[in-house]
Amino acid sequence: GMEPASLAQFISMTLAEDLGEDGDVTSNITVPQQARLRAEIATRQEIVVAGVELAEHFFRATDPAVRVERLAADGDVLEAGSP
Repeated sequence: GMEPASLAQFISMTLAEDLGEDGDVTSNITVPQQARLRAEIATRQEIVVAGVELAEHFFRATDPAVRVERLAADGDVLEAGSP
């Protein structure tokens, strides 16, 4: 995997590119700061899971208090509609 410093830099650069310095303008205006989201990612077709750990790093970078429950691991094959 990527070294921790390289991973942190990659995440920081990617988020800066996507959100800029001030974040997403629409979200900043319409979503209260204290709002929290519970979400489940579901597949639309059969897939081989990849990038679960990287996704968790991105979630944690935007909110260190995020809780992630991994329902699948990289390399798992999931049927369409699987969480």
